[in-house]
Amino acid sequence: RNALAAGYSWADAVKYLSSVRLPSDVYFTISGVSKNEGIIVARAADSVFNTTALDVDSGKWWVGVTNYPWGPGAPPNGSPWFDQRYIPLMDHLEHLGHANVNMDAAWDVLSIKPTFNLQTVTSNVIVAANGTLHSASRWCPWPCAQ
Repeated sequence: RNALAAGYSWADAVKYLSSVRLPSDVYFTISGVSKNEGIIVARAADSVFNTTALDVDSGKWWVGVTNYPWGPGAPPNGSPWFDQRYIPLMDHLEHLGHANVNMDAAWDVLSIKPTFNLQTVTSNVIVAANGTLHSASRWCPWPCAQ
């Protein structure tokens, strides 16, 4: 809240949210309105343990995480064996393609199993440039087959 209330620029918000002491671990998804202003910061209470950021010119036009750490020391494929959401998310976004992304298409990608599964509690699609938000608490009824 402090980063937003202070009216920080995107870069200042990233710096603040990467350094402020926190009560617990958290993933911050920080989006701006200019090219490459998108980053996920994985935080412990007093340090950053990983980041992943947009780099559109290099083909990295989206960033995403599930509920599990990624990078050094993380499980293979970024998720434990019982919750493989990230790779299907990546495959669906790459199939959709950068030029075809819109609110409805992004929501559809988040609604395809196994990205949407028994462990999904919320899904969010946000367009910072115009303030559009589609957010919902989610529930996939049993058996929620993959």
